[in-house]
Amino acid sequence: RPPAWNKLLAMKKQLDTGLYDYVFYVDMDMVIMNPEISPQSLLNQAPPGQDFILTNDWSGLNTGIMFARNTDFSKTFLQLAWDQEQLVQKYSANGVPHPFEYEQRAFHYLMNTPLWQGRGLPQYQGDYLENRKHFTTLPQCS
Repeated sequence: RPPAWNKLLAMKKQLDTGLYDYVFYVDMDMVIMNPEISPQSLLNQAPPGQDFILTNDWSGLNTGIMFARNTDFSKTFLQLAWDQEQLVQKYSANGVPHPFEYEQRAFHYLMNTPLWQGRGLPQYQGDYLENRKHFTTLPQCS
């Protein structure tokens, strides 16, 4: 599978150490436009108790920059996202192109986002509404 998927296991591995309250992941193509905005200020924008904090762009949630809080939910979700092997391929089983690249597909699938629904792709059979409760998305340019 493409290397970008490895961020899921890398984040889980760090959470599993128990050394960190949060793991902060940033894709290598992310650009910091305002160095006055600290990672802590992004954490402070989320309601207390949220397990994931991501940015939101034109297509919904974006996994290019995200925080994962050290909780059982976060570790389970990261593993569950990794386990979505059917999403590694560019097309679904019925020939519909998957939106996005790589692991971001799994997040949209597991939360049955509006964009995912709009593509007519197979829906996650688990409790996507419960998954959504654990996520906060911030504007892209937070």
